[in-house]
Order: sequence, then structure tokens, then C-alpha cells
Amino acid sequence: RWKDVEAAPEQVIRQSKDLVAAHLQWHLERQLRTLPLIERAAGDWRNTRNADNPARVKATGSDWVVDGSAGLDYQPVGSMGGLNLLREGRVDFALADYGLTPEAVAEGPFRQLPLAAGAVAVAANLNGVTGLTLDAPTLAAIYQGRITRWSDAALAALNPGVTLPDTPIVAVHRGDGSGSTNALSLWLAAFSPDWAGGPGVGPQLTWTGGQAADGSRGMIAALTATPGAIGYVEAGQARRAGLTIAALRNAAGRAVLPGAPSLRAALSAVDWAAPAPDAMARAPAPEAYPLTTAIHAFVRADR
Repeated sequence: RWKDVEAAPEQVIRQSKDLVAAHLQWHLERQLRTLPLIERAAGDWRNTRNADNPARVKATGSDWVVDGSAGLDYQPVGSMGGLNLLREGRVDFALADYGLTPEAVAEGPFRQLPLAAGAVAVAANLNGVTGLTLDAPTLAAIYQGRITRWSDAALAALNPGVTLPDTPIVAVHRGDGSGSTNALSLWLAAFSPDWAGGPGVGPQLTWTGGQAADGSRGMIAALTATPGAIGYVEAGQARRAGLTIAALRNAAGRAVLPGAPSLRAALSAVDWAAPAPDAMARAPAPEAYPLTTAIHAFVRADR
């Protein structure tokens, strides 16, 4: 207590001051040791926040140098575009949100390696709407032009208690070859006969309507600029853009959001010795997220 300190002998006061000074010095040294880690974490956070910025190199400054000046030339051309460039020998490696069949690997000729897992989010520009749920037949009907307004009865049935606006739906799809399109079409074809017998499955489809966007940046730009729009993009990009992310009905009938536990549950359904293309879309676990993707790295097998 302060009154006890004031009444204490001078030696006790001096010792107390020395103790306080030592304590402050310890804290200062600790902060100096952790400062580089804090600065690095802040830089990584800034890079992540700016990852979708068209002026990325100038905006971040401390992450990848992607303009070729440091020996790395990165081309964001989509999964199919990257594989085509690798096939033509114009790049050294490529990444895709899906794996290739043994026949396609031999044709490359490629070597492929599952590298990481990701999630494609179905995202919408619905200001103020939270808790959106979708299933494959309903989303297929949206992209095939049979459901055109957010107030449709099918959407209301999937979202009891959620007030959806009576506004037009603008369905945005990728115009370029995309692993996101491949993942979406696998899920739609697995649970919508109309989709399976129509657009089908693949990284690039023949769409019957809607609005095309090239690349993930183009998809984000179209969604954020268009009230009522719906599209599909990597889950982290959708979150950073402030879009409404839908929970998707999986094979077990549960509505699941993308996240680490739901990705692990979907990945557990894959036989990596002979992976079925739609294994994650059909994953039976109640916690599985159906638009989980396995990101693969590819290099030329003849180099």
C-alpha cells in the first residue's frame, strides 16, 4: 500500500524502485524480442487483405513479387488456363483446384501432387441477409434460369424465418476454365438430374444465361457490384468481400458452412489411391462441406 511505502525506510524505497525498474526493463526487452514477430504477422495480415487487389504488387510491397522482376512471373489464369500453359511448356508449374485422371496425367505428361485443401463458397450480394441455405437442385434451377427471384417459394422453403428480398437473381458464372466451376458442377450433377443431363461437369461449361466473369477477381467484382447477384468463389475471398455465404446441403441432408472441420470431414471420404472426382461432393459424413476441393500442383513429367 502507498502509505506503507511512504513510511518505509529509504533502503526499502530504493529496493522497490529497483524492482519496478527491473520489471519495466524485462517488459521492454520482451516487447523488443516479439516486435519482429508482430511486424511479420502484420505484414502477412496486410498481404492477405490485399490479395484480391488488382494493384497487388504496389499494395502489399512485402509479399510475392509477381511481375517477373524477381524471377517469378505469376499468371492468374485459372486452373484450366494454368494446365494449358504447362502443357505448352510456357510455365514451370501450375496449380489447379482439382486432380486429373490417370489418362489426363499421362497425356500431359504431368506429375501431380495433392498439395492443400480449400473450399468454394456459394456467395450472394444480399445486404442484411444472414443464415442463407441452399441445396443442389435449387442452385441448379437458379443457374438454369428456372428460379429468377429471391422470393421464390423454393428458396423460402429452404430458409424458414429468413426474410429474402423480392429482387431479381443475377447468376454469375466463370467465363474462363476454372477449378471452382469444376467443383460446383460436380456437386450439382451429383444431386440434380437436370444439371447432370444439361450443363454437366467440367472446368468450363456451356451456360444457358446469367453473367460471365473471368477469374476470381472478376467474380468478386461482379458480385460486389450487383445487388441480388449470386456466384461461387474461394471462401476466404468471399468473406473478405463481405458477401453472404450460403450453407450447403450435403449428402447427409445437413446444411454446412465452409470451415476447417467441414473440409476435413469431406476429405475423409476420398480414397487417395484412386480418388473419385465427386468423392467430396458426395461425402456421407454429416459435417462434410460438399464444395471442398483438393488443390493439386503439376509439373511436366518430361523435364
